[in-house]
Amino acid sequence: PRAKANFLRHIISGQLPLDTLYSPQAKYMLELCLNCKSCAVDCPSQVNIPRLWDEARARYHAIKGRSGQEKALGSVDSLARIGAHCAPLWNALTPWLGKLAAGIHPKRKLPRLRGDTFLSRYAGKKMGRGETKAALFVDSYINYYAPELGDAFIRLLLSGDITVYVPEQVGCGMPQLSNGGLKEAREMARFNLRKLASAVEEGYRIIPLEPTATLCLRDEYRHILPGREASAVSENVQDASQFLLSLYEQGRLAASSEPLKLTVGYHTPCHMRALNIEKPALRLLGLIPGLKVVDLDEGCCGMAGTFGLKRKWYPTSMTIGEGLFNRLREPDISIGVSDCSSCRMQMEHGSYKETVHPIHLLARALIDQNGSFFTSSNQRKKAHSF
Repeated sequence: PRAKANFLRHIISGQLPLDTLYSPQAKYMLELCLNCKSCAVDCPSQVNIPRLWDEARARYHAIKGRSGQEKALGSVDSLARIGAHCAPLWNALTPWLGKLAAGIHPKRKLPRLRGDTFLSRYAGKKMGRGETKAALFVDSYINYYAPELGDAFIRLLLSGDITVYVPEQVGCGMPQLSNGGLKEAREMARFNLRKLASAVEEGYRIIPLEPTATLCLRDEYRHILPGREASAVSENVQDASQFLLSLYEQGRLAASSEPLKLTVGYHTPCHMRALNIEKPALRLLGLIPGLKVVDLDEGCCGMAGTFGLKRKWYPTSMTIGEGLFNRLREPDISIGVSDCSSCRMQMEHGSYKETVHPIHLLARALIDQNGSFFTSSNQRKKAHSF
């Protein structure tokens, strides 16, 4: 972080020529930025280095353009939308196309696209009649690859007498921002803000299930598309785990009376840390009797959205996550748990252990001890294997 700040300071002050910003060395620094937002949390002078670096990245790509890999990885939402119409064929071709066209490392196992997307079933629907209103923002991973997680969360909210609304939406836009696609990210933000701000006017709180989406809606949109709608959404967004914890504190989410005898290793995503909301998932998991939760606290997993997918940075990604992988491999830990889909992918890849979202365990413990909230026999089998 200090090197990034000094680099930009030297350009702004004229100690380095402006053209240095477009040099191969600058490109190398830009590629090594994981967009984890930790600089903003840790800087003792409270300099928002991630915001400065976002501006530098946007300026670099405006002048130098984007590589084919950056364009492909920055278009994951659009590509998934197309692929969902022919999911079996897409899944058969993705390993080959992804590694050839997008420069994905051959060792990476990509998630399987689902034809029955979450939004194809729920977009525009309102469920329940409670006074508290929650508008779900599921982001691309849950919509296209893990809709059962959205199903489980809806069941949790309805059990707490919450009115649930699923607005029309597209991905949050963070992959686009991280890969130089500022124009595309603004278009996605504009669409989402129109729909979400309307929900806020109706009294809904916006509840994303991904920390990255929460951070994007709370902070990034106000920067890339400032205005009344961005402010309204930012002031009314709350991460899913944080929202559930508030329900419990209000006595509206009952703790399970039946134990779940399991030891899990919990990893805090970088973007959850950047939200500065004190690990609400840890407190929620502590409500489940019999469940032992180990806070792994090993820093970044190394995946960082699309960073760890890239062939060039795969070894760096795995080195960053080595401490986390070693902890997860400890024999007393049965499965991993994390709020972030990218982190879960990396944790499974590096430790060979099943890794789930906290909501999977909460739904199983608080709603259905048989795990029937899963939508496929394979997922029910995985639930029983815990």
